[in-house]
Amino acid sequence: MKKIHLEYSNIPVGLPSIEFFINKIENNENYQFLRTNHAIFDLIYTAYNINNVFQLTEFKSDLESKDYRKISEKVYKFSDKEYNNSWSIYHKGSSELINKFEIYLRVFNEYKDISNVIDIGVSLGVGLNQYWGVFAKENPIQTARTQIFNIFYEKSKYEYYYSGVLKYFSVTDDIFKLFDSINKNDYNVIFVGRDYMRLYKEKFKINNFYHINIPNAGAIDFVDDYVDEIKDICKSKKTIVFYSIGHVLTFYMAQQLITENIIGIDIGRSFDMLLRENLDTEPSLPECWITLNKEELKAHINRVQNG
Repeated sequence: MKKIHLEYSNIPVGLPSIEFFINKIENNENYQFLRTNHAIFDLIYTAYNINNVFQLTEFKSDLESKDYRKISEKVYKFSDKEYNNSWSIYHKGSSELINKFEIYLRVFNEYKDISNVIDIGVSLGVGLNQYWGVFAKENPIQTARTQIFNIFYEKSKYEYYYSGVLKYFSVTDDIFKLFDSINKNDYNVIFVGRDYMRLYKEKFKINNFYHINIPNAGAIDFVDDYVDEIKDICKSKKTIVFYSIGHVLTFYMAQQLITENIIGIDIGRSFDMLLRENLDTEPSLPECWITLNKEELKAHINRVQNG
């Protein structure tokens, strides 16, 4: 498998092809592809940045001692800062985030020691390398992203992957090959995400389609119901789940579903480029990266994949 380096770093990660995922489908594997992008590292940086001094050594000590509760409580305390208030926006500041983030940290840190069915993709931006979605290399937030993930990376025995491959597949249209295989192999397909994700049924011509429609904010209050619904659906036949519910809740759901015979893939907003024509008519569809020039993105992806 081709290797690339994470944004502005020397940290190598695997760059899987679409065939990597198609093989999981055709072999009916129990498999979870989880992702972590910049937002998690930014939350940690915000929590450990005391009086404009980043307490990296303290974070490393807390992580190495597996004091996940301390880290979670600290991150929650600072999660409403103006720069990094995503938890306040998307989870309405729910204190349940402390419990969910504790589970996230355990799974991310212990990785395949939790379960061999887990693979983790990482980006120190939004999964588009240095093309878009990163700060300048010398920006202290961007530097901290590298420093934080490097702590996880240096202690791990396991390979990481580039989380942006799913965006790549939607830009290059390789993702349609995946759904051809899903239909051919007669999978149930579950999208866990906002209202606009109902449109993927027609976009990918999915035969056995289910949509667990989550609110734009506050899905954390219903996440256990979503897990139960998935367990009920997967009783009928082999099932693939596409998560678009944020990294923390995805890690939690995957951990709850890890013994089920399903494939789970954290897509986030990776397929949204395919719905860009619906941007004006779908209020739950975020603009984010999908207004970028598609041809320029294709050229960038080609350079990364073949360079």
